Amino acid sequence: SISGATERRLLTSDNSVKILNDWSPDGSRLIYTRHDVSTGLDLWVIDIATGITEPLLATPHSETQARISPDGQSIAYVSDESGVLESYVARFPSMEDATKVSVGGGGQPQWRSDQRELFYLSLERAVMSVDVSEGDRLAPLTFGPPRQLFRASIAGDPGDARDFFAANADGTRFLIDYMLRDEGDQ
Repeated sequence: SISGATERRLLTSDNSVKILNDWSPDGSRLIYTRHDVSTGLDLWVIDIATGITEPLLATPHSETQARISPDGQSIAYVSDESGVLESYVARFPSMEDATKVSVGGGGQPQWRSDQRELFYLSLERAVMSVDVSEGDRLAPLTFGPPRQLFRASIAGDPGDARDFFAANADGTRFLIDYMLRDEGDQ
């Protein structure tokens, strides 16, 4: 608790590298990336109340950068299963019906707070937007084609462990980790 009303509590500990990805909207679960020597980077979930951890998505490919949708029913994540980093959306927590939403590579997916848009960073460091619509029971979400919002001198790579951009709740403003250039690089 940020109020200090409760003591700190260790949720999980082992020798594997872990990177925090996201909290579920109801605060009951934490999603993290875990490195495994046999499968690489995998998505794991921990139940905050019980401390039980389990793999969410562990394949021979690398999966990382998970973001749970505002309604808690879907999850955006990045995988290299196509041979290049791409952003996907699947049902949460079943991970069924994974849909690739990026084109030509992309990482660091982020939801707009009303879940009507998903942003990601292209491999060329452009901030991209994908319109999200409600579907039906078989496909609860549908996705429009990606469109470039803008390019910037973003400091990092779309595959890095930390985010290099953040969208505000309604997707009208962005905070960018900007890469300074040498004065001679105008």
